[in-house]
Amino acid sequence: MISRITLWTFLFALLLGSGIAMWDAWHPDSCYRYLHGDTKEEPTQTVEMGAESVAVPCAEWYPRQTIYMQSACIAEGAFVVTFLMRGIGDFVNWRRLKRGQRRLEE
Repeated sequence: MISRITLWTFLFALLLGSGIAMWDAWHPDSCYRYLHGDTKEEPTQTVEMGAESVAVPCAEWYPRQTIYMQSACIAEGAFVVTFLMRGIGDFVNWRRLKRGQRRLEE
């Protein structure tokens, strides 16, 4: 049996992941053309980190994002880890229930 918390965590992870993918698709940056084969473009993007500017390679997506998008990615990772842990716990409880053993209380 799948618990409600597992289902809600899955739905939140799916919703947040879809939002991140849509935001990335609708907000192309200066590395977009370079990553799609235009060799005339620069292979790096200048990113403001505090009081200094840092050149970040176009191959690294996460450091080039805003602090809000980085926070959303961390939240997405937390939802995925929570979903996996809850899902494994639900599977273990289901196996014990199937074998006739006592179910662990949550």
